Amino acid sequence: AMAELSAARPDLDIVATDAFISVNGIPRSRFSTATPFPVTDQRTAILETCFVTCPAIRVSRLQAIGGFDEELPVASDWDCLLRLILDGAAAGCVPEPYYEYRQVENSLTSDRVRALHARVAVLRKALRESPVTPEERAALRSSLRQKATRAALAELETALRPSEEKNFDRRRLLTLARSSPLSIRARILLATAAVAPGLAREFVPHDEGALLRRTPRRAEAER
Repeated sequence: AMAELSAARPDLDIVATDAFISVNGIPRSRFSTATPFPVTDQRTAILETCFVTCPAIRVSRLQAIGGFDEELPVASDWDCLLRLILDGAAAGCVPEPYYEYRQVENSLTSDRVRALHARVAVLRKALRESPVTPEERAALRSSLRQKATRAALAELETALRPSEEKNFDRRRLLTLARSSPLSIRARILLATAAVAPGLAREFVPHDEGALLRRTPRRAEAER
């Protein structure tokens, strides 16, 4: 399917298909339901999220940007695609789910806090190194603020679990509160948790992850 798309559209440097999302072996929905594929303005869209999964990439394009960044244990695919698209590569997608995106308990991305901080690292790197227009830089800063806020709140939610009481680190929370960029609400919650964990626990939002939050369960999707 990807070969057919590539033959029909020789201008494309990245080709992918839609995918089914399954959690612990249970199908939930399509990848495109949670992350729609943008046909236009892909440069801005890639600053928000990695909108393709398991793509085929033109080798010359991949070589031109230096390949994958092997220093990134998580989110190296997003970093690579971000650099490709900002370098001028165009992406296309077959709108049929020929791929299964599996989330399991012991996968790298199941460590939500680690994965979220990895995305922040990707955007910080892009802010330092990527050639962007002033408008794209503003979009990049906005995306970085959103991702940093989610990562900080996810770490706070984990730290406030009863099972983590022995490892509760007030200094770490204060360090996160002072870090930039974060929303004002996140800073307040982090600072509050450092002095009154019980109070903060009542207000910290639960975040099961952007992919799952935006993905309806199968029964809901079929209604």
